[in-house]
Amino acid sequence: MPVAFKRNGMTGRAILKVGDGTAVLASPWNPMTHVGLSTTTRWVAQLAGREFTVVKERARFFGGTRNCQVVILADGVEVASAVGY
Repeated sequence: MPVAFKRNGMTGRAILKVGDGTAVLASPWNPMTHVGLSTTTRWVAQLAGREFTVVKERARFFGGTRNCQVVILADGVEVASAVGY
């Protein structure tokens, strides 16, 4: 089952696609999407009968200009990871 995470750096919108299902994790219309001091962001979604957790970690200093690490877990087991913006 293909798993894909996409985040728009300009709007803050984040989505998770699993097979044919899609979950919106962060909306650009929510003000808290754009404000945060934590270096780790965690989203949880139920798709295809499983619990998916997306963990995004950014650098502490100049985090918006440096690569971040994203890990996707399905029922607590890592299914995908990537480094990028």
